[in-house]
Amino acid sequence: MRVEAGLDVRLDRWYKGVRRDWSIWAIEQLTMADFILVIASPAYRRRADGWAAPDEGVASSSRARSFATI
Repeated sequence: MRVEAGLDVRLDRWYKGVRRDWSIWAIEQLTMADFILVIASPAYRRRADGWAAPDEGVASSSRARSFATI
C-alpha cells in the first residue's frame, strides 16, 4: 500500500538485525526526509519532554533533540 501511494517509508524496526550506530542512522534519515512522522509511546514522550527521571531513557531524550534541531 505504501509503495502504491508513492511513500518511501523507513522504520528502525526493519533494520534490527543490522549492527549500526542508531544515532547516525536516525540523523541521516531525518536529513534526507521531506516529511517525518514520529509515533512514540507515552513513556518515550515523557522522556523526550524532560519529565522522566534523569537516568531513564537517556537515548530517547537525545534522539528527541535530534528531531527538534533538524
